[in-house]
Amino acid sequence: MSKPANLVGLVEATLFVSTSPVSASELAKKLEISAEDTHAALSQLKKVLQDRGITLIESSTGYELAVAPQLREKITVFTKEVAPTLSQSSLEVLTIIAYEGPCTKNLIDEIRGTPSDNSLRALLSRDLVSQSKTSNTEESISYELTSFAWRSLGITGKSELPPKPRSKKAGSHATQ
Repeated sequence: MSKPANLVGLVEATLFVSTSPVSASELAKKLEISAEDTHAALSQLKKVLQDRGITLIESSTGYELAVAPQLREKITVFTKEVAPTLSQSSLEVLTIIAYEGPCTKNLIDEIRGTPSDNSLRALLSRDLVSQSKTSNTEESISYELTSFAWRSLGITGKSELPPKPRSKKAGSHATQ
């Protein structure tokens, strides 16, 4: 595989036209470049985009370009984005998934101390949470935040979350 002349630009353009996150392996395969060159180009692109209006977001599903979090509020007049209103229970579930995800419904219910079915349905319908299934049992379904959810929070991923809140309950999952 030969390395294209403007590999970083090629990766950037590919992510710009993509409608969903693209994995590094998919980029390598479709652009016919090595995995090493792909990761180097993604790393360089992230550096190039620092302090710019666009940022590179990495999630468990891949990479995508998005508006830089610090500019998001200013440009909403152009996008007419309306933040979905979430119930208190949905916000709790979203927070648990952000910090613990990917995680199962059983873990979410255990942390909350109450069933989370309705909240999970609401979050799934708003594309804030995605689910993946490893087998045919309910315990095998894992939930995690979507790239849309991370963008809506104004951050690029789990590493930018504030420290996990401490719980008042001893032995809780929310302790650090």
